[in-house]
Amino acid sequence: MKNFEVYQQWNVEPVRGLGCNLWDKNGEEYLDLYGGHAVISIGHAHPHYVAAITQQLQHLSFYSNAVQSGLRNRLAEKLGAMSGYPHFSLFLCNSGAEANENAIKLASFHTGKKKLIAFKGAFHGRTSGVVAATDNPSIIAPYNASPNVVFLPLNDSASVEKELAGGDVAGVIIEGIQGVAGIVLPSDDFLRDLRKLCDKYGAALILDEVQSGYGRTGKFFAQVCRYRARPYYGGQRDGERLSCRRRAHCAAHKTGEGHVGYYVWRKSPGLRGRLRGAGSDGEGKFNG
Repeated sequence: MKNFEVYQQWNVEPVRGLGCNLWDKNGEEYLDLYGGHAVISIGHAHPHYVAAITQQLQHLSFYSNAVQSGLRNRLAEKLGAMSGYPHFSLFLCNSGAEANENAIKLASFHTGKKKLIAFKGAFHGRTSGVVAATDNPSIIAPYNASPNVVFLPLNDSASVEKELAGGDVAGVIIEGIQGVAGIVLPSDDFLRDLRKLCDKYGAALILDEVQSGYGRTGKFFAQVCRYRARPYYGGQRDGERLSCRRRAHCAAHKTGEGHVGYYVWRKSPGLRGRLRGAGSDGEGKFNG
């Protein structure tokens, strides 16, 4: 058996990291501005992280959520304080796709409807349900294709209202910043319109902070801070989906797979920095 080839891989095999630096199996050093799909936000081998993980592994590596856990409770309290949602609930899962899957499912349960509005250029995940809301036909198998998702132009409030007026829409899902599409921002007015329109027609507004959240814009949630569209259901990756049962208004966020543009600077004598990755024009300037 061999590993399934998900990506076309670079000819680099990192074996050690410290802070923002990586070393490959040949001893070559790299300044890592990629962070493994933007997951390693605290740097490699951070001493506090290493100590905490080591200490926990010496006691208990895993147990299910069928029993009580003081650690999970403390995590929920800290995330609530950091994000500004101390009265929400936390559901632990494994990926941003799962967070979005759950947000969409909650919206459908709450409204009793099944149609979802997404936007052209959107990326919400690759798993069975949410991949239908990702605007990339090449990763949607015939089994995953769904007539329940409609893609509308970004920043077009009139088209959204026309679709919502049909009365069969469970929710509207939108990214704070479209990363895979090339760093595309919805306008302030458009997001405010979405909040008003979803309230008017009884649909859930799903704020997908998968790539723009967790402090990447300087605030915990990009949309909440910029547009004050506070969520009442919500989710995060690395096991995080915040939820509250007061209203059908959703948010999703993950701390990984941030395809908002990345590059790796190869630290080699006599070699100029080489940029690689999505969103870069090859000269160190991001497109869009």
